[in-house]
Amino acid sequence: MATLLQQNTANAMSGSPALKAQIRRHLHPYLNQSLPDEQLLITAGAQQAFFLIAQGLLSYGDAIAIESPSYLYQLALFQVAGIRVFGVPRTKNGGLSLDDLQHLYYQHHLKFIFVNPTNQNPTTQTMPLAERHALIARCRQLNLPIVEDDPFGFTLALSQQSIPTLKQLDPNNVIYIGSLSEFSGADTRIGWLIAPPAIVSRLSEIRQEMESGISIFSQYLATQLLSQPNLADLVAQQQHQLAYARQRLLRLLAPFVAQGQLAYQIPTLGNTLWLHILTKSTMTRADYQVFLDQQLLVLPDFLFGRHSNHVRLSYSQLPADDTLLKQRLQAVMAQLID
Repeated sequence: MATLLQQNTANAMSGSPALKAQIRRHLHPYLNQSLPDEQLLITAGAQQAFFLIAQGLLSYGDAIAIESPSYLYQLALFQVAGIRVFGVPRTKNGGLSLDDLQHLYYQHHLKFIFVNPTNQNPTTQTMPLAERHALIARCRQLNLPIVEDDPFGFTLALSQQSIPTLKQLDPNNVIYIGSLSEFSGADTRIGWLIAPPAIVSRLSEIRQEMESGISIFSQYLATQLLSQPNLADLVAQQQHQLAYARQRLLRLLAPFVAQGQLAYQIPTLGNTLWLHILTKSTMTRADYQVFLDQQLLVLPDFLFGRHSNHVRLSYSQLPADDTLLKQRLQAVMAQLID
């Protein structure tokens, strides 16, 4: 009886059983593995999952590896916790420089590597299957655990697209993090962490001790959302709208690409474009002000740990007037190109 009570208490601390059931229903075919309650921790978004890992699985002075560039450079939670962060260069095809990873592992005694293999933020690249297998093999060789951030996993699961996750390829060495933010917006603040029961229990206890819980109301709303019978249709509609916005932006950028002023890889997911501005000199932080002057909201590359004349541009909230948007883009490029 005592053991059963402890299990029920642990499950309640780790999140709503009803929400877990819905997440399991949608993610089971995508991850191709069972997701028992004791391996699933509901979080207040992906950032809380990272925070709990920093507090519960890492200690002051520990070292981790992240991709370079990566949006994780924007998060101060690792630095605040005294975690040393080292970047692993990404290769042109979306993989990682595994020799650099191995060098960092032995030099700094890495505890984890954090990766975002599908529609990586900010580059929008997706790591090829061969590169995923190579990363998993190297991490096994080094006995280095992987934390996989998969913000588009839910969208892919509902659209029945098949991209093997690292968690699917190596269930025992990967902690998997997902969320609803890419589908229902960042304000939803519902995410999940999939890990061995001992880790889920440990992180649940830490959250309880810190009184940094997760809203019952948010979990209820998420449960109702995931219960909708037309959820796949809603995802398909959203992806269609984003594809239309993406094509519109690419059409307006085409003249600059033809003139050798811009370059990019076309993303298949999300709402951002990683633009390479082909100037003759390295842009300074002041150069990015021109985007703000033209009311184009971008995130410059130095926020992602890289200085390579790139910006991340969202195409979900651009001006509706094509003529106005074209004028703003022309004004920006006229000032940036030598």
